[in-house]
Amino acid sequence: MAMRVTALLFSTLFVSALGQDLFLSKAPLRAARQAQVMNKFASWKFEPSCESDDDFGYPRFNSMDELKTSPWANHISKVYGELPTSGYPICMFDFWFLPNSTDLNALGLKPIEDKAGGKVHGWHLPMFIQNIVSQFAPGIAYPYKKGEYVNGDLYSLMGGTTIYRDWYLFHQLPSNAWVEVTHLSSAYFSHETDAMWFTRSRGSGIWFNVGKTIAFDSHQDGFTKMFNGTGECVQPPMPHTIDPLAMGAASENALSRCIRSQGYDSAQMRPNPYPVMNTFGQAGWAELFSSRYVGKYACGTPNGGPSPFLKSGWQASRACDCDPSQLQTNCRT
Repeated sequence: MAMRVTALLFSTLFVSALGQDLFLSKAPLRAARQAQVMNKFASWKFEPSCESDDDFGYPRFNSMDELKTSPWANHISKVYGELPTSGYPICMFDFWFLPNSTDLNALGLKPIEDKAGGKVHGWHLPMFIQNIVSQFAPGIAYPYKKGEYVNGDLYSLMGGTTIYRDWYLFHQLPSNAWVEVTHLSSAYFSHETDAMWFTRSRGSGIWFNVGKTIAFDSHQDGFTKMFNGTGECVQPPMPHTIDPLAMGAASENALSRCIRSQGYDSAQMRPNPYPVMNTFGQAGWAELFSSRYVGKYACGTPNGGPSPFLKSGWQASRACDCDPSQLQTNCRT
């Protein structure tokens, strides 16, 4: 949330010539790509598997027997509580999130240290300015170079280790799809009271059903399209506080209330696609939020327990009993 806050504070004040960023010339291609994908996968419940013919150095298992002979079998059992009995081939490149509990040495994996956090290399604007400019000119805010991150790169990001996947392998989710996520709650996120923000984390073993969903190109795109001045869809006034987290959360919570009033259960934020897929200058990161649950709680509700919107297991095959005493969204085993 910290990366989102500064962008939300002043984004409505900074519409300028930066909006002519060459990045924006990719928008028609981006929209066409997502429309094509949405038509192709309009009825799927889970993200497609083995979509890439290239595994980028990660294993592909054509049967359970093959998987059982690999150290990846132990990893999958630990994350999902079971080995998949169907759905082969299974491509580990698809499972781009590796939790901190992952034994990377056993899997023969070594993160690239100088890519930790998915940051832009070389000179760039100060973070405070970056996050403001990114709402209108992401290519200027985060001047990644083509090839700076490539498919298969492994680096630490968002509470785990990430396998980078380029933008053409990103999918906007159709309504009622299940998606693997992570979420962190703490006093730092105490202002997340009308939304629950998730990181898309395929490989986490924690499943969220998006229900009826909508997608935006950025937070500002969501505010512009949804705050029409009627009902729940009103741009909130700046709160009387010097707490930047409270100031930023005001617009996010208002957006959640707005889409909820329109019947939406969730909203997705499309990452900036080119030349490196990123969100707020973190390569490989994509986010979404639930409009029905509260992010200051790890389980979306204060008491946790069996969850109506979370599942665990392989392809959401098991119920999720969430422990509210933990900081991260979880499913007790």
